[in-house]
Amino acid sequence: MASAYCVRADIEQMFGPVNVTKWADLDNDRDADKIAARIAAMIDDASNEIDDRLRGGSYEIPFGTAPKTVQLLAARLAGVLLYEARGVEDFESETGKPYHRLQWHRDRVDRVLSQIRSGARRLLAETIAYHNEAPMPVND
Repeated sequence: MASAYCVRADIEQMFGPVNVTKWADLDNDRDADKIAARIAAMIDDASNEIDDRLRGGSYEIPFGTAPKTVQLLAARLAGVLLYEARGVEDFESETGKPYHRLQWHRDRVDRVLSQIRSGARRLLAETIAYHNEAPMPVND
């Protein structure tokens, strides 16, 4: 099982506490315990997905301490998972067609994880156990 690579505050910083709470409140009953449990579950799911995508690559998985890039990816992905659990609720004003307003965030997670896995992006050396050559920091 993965370490939790982010916390609720990270998701709220990215998407706003009102959105995060709304997305996590699947029963629409404002039960703080259920909302907190749902957010924690999505953090675990996001962290596990990151581990699954990076396993077998250049980094020892799970990360002992998540590099900032991984922390932000986990927060971004957990927010997307919370949003998706409610179903697509957004519609284009001109066409009325549903759309996924967080698709950009999901695409960013996929792109950065692919870059890390392929070696095109390196994580900071002091936060990872690297198996091959010396890592080179990459700025986001």
